[in-house]
Amino acid sequence: MFMGTMDVHKLPEPAWCRFFQITLSGAARFWYDNLPPGSIDNFHELRNKFRNKFMQQRRFKKTQAEILGIRQHADESLKDYLARFGKETQHMTDRLDGMMTGAFISGLRPGKLFKDFIARPPTSLEDMYLQVTNFIRAEDANNEN
Repeated sequence: MFMGTMDVHKLPEPAWCRFFQITLSGAARFWYDNLPPGSIDNFHELRNKFRNKFMQQRRFKKTQAEILGIRQHADESLKDYLARFGKETQHMTDRLDGMMTGAFISGLRPGKLFKDFIARPPTSLEDMYLQVTNFIRAEDANNEN
């Protein structure tokens, strides 16, 4: 779409590189803003570097079966597990609340939070994140005292 728009307006190729950044956000914009000065010679090179960086991520989206296999590591804090779980599931297109909460809970190491979830299952993914965040805050407060 971007290339079609640029071609219709008959803009010179250097302008394509400048306008390309306007279409970016998030990780893609961060990547673009941190390209070393002088590392791109033309739009063709920019397009290829962008594709190499971001198109591979699209090909390797996690399936539901892979999400169900995410486990909290023995030396991993709850905070780190929550962050990793969020990162590994962020590009899923079929994020069903029940499947996501079940996957997160089944991946927890045995402990108080796991028991709390079994006794009182979260009503939604948002509820689960809220409970986990509150549990982490309580743990942090206990560790400070």
